[in-house]
Amino acid sequence: MIKPKVFGVAIVGSKGQIVIPQEARQEYGIEAGDKVFIISGPPGSKNIIALLTEDGMTEMLQFAEDHALMLKNIVGQVSPKKKKKLWKKSWLI
Repeated sequence: MIKPKVFGVAIVGSKGQIVIPQEARQEYGIEAGDKVFIISGPPGSKNIIALLTEDGMTEMLQFAEDHALMLKNIVGQVSPKKKKKLWKKSWLI
């Protein structure tokens, strides 16, 4: 498992481009022409974005799908009144 690491700082150029530091590209196997996904951070945050490789995005989507199925089963066992209360507290609203 890769430990969290700061690879450096990228400066946004006049055309909106950034250069991913060499150490990060090597560690994650990113090569010229590869696609990376740029996603927003946690809900409500306007200061966090993340880059994911195509494999990273696939892993994240599989993780989300697996957990969504588990949660669906759990929620199916919760009373309607409790569901409504949980939903109101959810960041999805």
